[in-house]
Amino acid sequence: MRRWTFACPAIVLLLASVAVERARSQTPQTPVGMTRTTLLENARVRVVKIEVNPGAREALHRHDYDIVVMQLTPGQVEDAVGDRKTTGFREAGYTAFVPKGTMHAGANVGKEAFEIVTVILK
Repeated sequence: MRRWTFACPAIVLLLASVAVERARSQTPQTPVGMTRTTLLENARVRVVKIEVNPGAREALHRHDYDIVVMQLTPGQVEDAVGDRKTTGFREAGYTAFVPKGTMHAGANVGKEAFEIVTVILK
């Protein structure tokens, strides 16, 4: 029988760091120029208000859950969802749905900050 006195802690540390990195890759970091505030979270939903300053841009990413995005204040938005990319002015109240697993990203291409709310359906 072989003892793993030295290698065992190293393997545990390696597995833990892999798990942390995997979780980090599924939850994108808040981009520079965006401020996220969680308004509500429970087992079924998370509601997040996001202030998007001029020039702020998300990297293309996907989630394992559906998202509803609502424009709170008007602004110039560049939006990529799946293979569709649009740029234009969004009025307050504009609402979009992003199905789970869909690649998406958003950016503020205007001169004024705007706010959105995302409803994450767990």
